[in-house]
Amino acid sequence: MARTSGGQTETKEQRGRSNSTGAKGGAGKTAQPGHSGQRGADGRGASSVALEGIVGFVGLPKSGKTYNAARMVDRAPRLLVWDAMHCFNGQPGPRSNFLPNCVVISSLPYLVAYLRAHRNGPFRVIYQPGYALEKEFDYVSKLVIEIRNLVFFVDEVWQVCKPAWMPPALNLISRAWGHRGITMIYTAQRPQVVAADLRENTTNWELFHMEGDRALEAIRGRVPDAVISQLPSLPPRWHITATAGEWRLIKP
Repeated sequence: MARTSGGQTETKEQRGRSNSTGAKGGAGKTAQPGHSGQRGADGRGASSVALEGIVGFVGLPKSGKTYNAARMVDRAPRLLVWDAMHCFNGQPGPRSNFLPNCVVISSLPYLVAYLRAHRNGPFRVIYQPGYALEKEFDYVSKLVIEIRNLVFFVDEVWQVCKPAWMPPALNLISRAWGHRGITMIYTAQRPQVVAADLRENTTNWELFHMEGDRALEAIRGRVPDAVISQLPSLPPRWHITATAGEWRLIKP
């Protein structure tokens, strides 16, 4: 039987999957208001500053970047996750991550209807696109600009940009996030394949284990040399949080 959400009839193909309890089926629960998305100072992938700006989580596979990025947004009241790798809220496993109180959607028309129906209140949505990544991402980025006042979490952003290019809507988000109340969080395995302008506009770095001259040179000038020299020797889930003016080592 079809269900409805926000006045929109939900077909079988459009059906979102609730993961508020880890089960599939249903429209899901949205996060409750009252939390700004602030990160706690517990020393476990956290910082006490307010969640804002463009935050880049960068590190090789199994370094812990996606796990820690998910922890940063686990209480954000208005959240949209771009999950091209389909690694969130699926079957438990070593490469699976969980975000509480989220609806998982895999239909672009249903995503549009859902967000527009909830645009004035809380929502926590994981969007899992099909194979036309660049086309779908461009549409989703434009939707983010329209909805405003949310956290936009892009897992493995290198899949939808190139070192010398990124979609116009993403470019606008990276330059005008403050005017539209958008916090963007992205992950990437190698910084050199991320659009140079996005790296330039990144306000906060969460840097995990990295190797290779090209990777390290790609962030030189954006973070202190003292940070870069430590990255090849970082153990899994250890990372360094860095801004233009300060940095500190975070232990798991």
